[in-house]
Amino acid sequence: MLNCFVETLSVNAYGDLELENMQIKYFDKLTAVTKWIALFSICLCGPNALAQSGSRAAPTGGSGSRLPTVSAPTQPLVAQPSFASPQGFAPVESSTAVQAFAPGETFSTPQIFGTTEPFVPAQSNMSQPSAADANVTGGNSQLGIPQSSLVDPVFEIHDPHSRFSVDHSPWDAFLQRYLVTGPSGVNRIKYAQVTACDQQRLNCYLQQLQSTDVRALNRDEQLAFWFNLYNAKTASIVLQHYPVRSIRQIKQKFTDFVGPFDDPGVVNVLGKPLSLNDIESGIIRPIWKDPRIHYAVNCASFGCPNLPADAWTAANLDARLNSAAYNFINSGRAVKSGCAGIRLSKIYKWYQDDFGGDEQSVLAHIRQYANGQTSNLLCNCTSVSGYFYDWSLNDGKVTRRRLFESWRR
Repeated sequence: MLNCFVETLSVNAYGDLELENMQIKYFDKLTAVTKWIALFSICLCGPNALAQSGSRAAPTGGSGSRLPTVSAPTQPLVAQPSFASPQGFAPVESSTAVQAFAPGETFSTPQIFGTTEPFVPAQSNMSQPSAADANVTGGNSQLGIPQSSLVDPVFEIHDPHSRFSVDHSPWDAFLQRYLVTGPSGVNRIKYAQVTACDQQRLNCYLQQLQSTDVRALNRDEQLAFWFNLYNAKTASIVLQHYPVRSIRQIKQKFTDFVGPFDDPGVVNVLGKPLSLNDIESGIIRPIWKDPRIHYAVNCASFGCPNLPADAWTAANLDARLNSAAYNFINSGRAVKSGCAGIRLSKIYKWYQDDFGGDEQSVLAHIRQYANGQTSNLLCNCTSVSGYFYDWSLNDGKVTRRRLFESWRR
């Protein structure tokens, strides 16, 4: 019993306390109280009272007008075979490849951080999902996790022969300037140091992405597009509300209990207003059906897989997904030893269906990438004793508490 108590108060490998420790634990208790207050208010005032107080204007373009709605083309979808993660791989370093649309084609990208050269993505060995299989259900609705279900059929459309590529150099420049890696390998953003000028450049990049006709891209280019849009928009939302200790403290209205992930219309692509959860669970998950996507999207928290040091691109995409899975699983944030056995990141509980549907399938997936100490923890392991997650903001600002914990180590 004493060991369990000490373990709960122990400092994790990356210098912040775990979810079960104090900060987020009490935040969750406060959230539970606010839920009861909200339900009581609905009973007294009716269901429309809270909904009306939380309304907000629809997203607009940079000039204040609505982004144009792009009509869907009539060509049939191209069905391609679904895939599974490869068994053998070696971790690779991510490479930054600056890409831009050819002039006079679908659109031209603004040169925000200097000139770029046209780039033709290399042929990827990453097999593609079937369009017929895109409308699937899944996820863990009992835990409040969105199901994997296509938000709109227009996002299935792609051009398998396309050589167009999107310019992600502004996001690269932002990451190179403000992303720092802690001593334990956790990537953080120096939110407090981001200048107003660079924040505006980030917003321009997000507007550029939202004006992209994603239907004209091939599948690899599309996946890189959605990864970067999700990660860059998440960082932008944090910057708009900084300082905060956790992204879950960012709320659009009183009844938000899990942060900004369900806020409607934070981005607008092809005239469709989308939330962050729409991007992840309404587009990426149902179309690609690859558990490794959970190592690519970053929710601005310490418990999340690392935000990569450069933008995702179609080049070497499959190898980079393998490397991201390997790095997270062996980082100490995916698997830990517990009082009664191993504990796993809550990512494997929230999205268990994506990893096979049960604990045994989850463990089999983790074993594909486990190495060293993580592999030893999984020896003779047949069940999971618990789950953990740290919602602390991935803030690069050095605090007195982090200095103290670093000194202790």
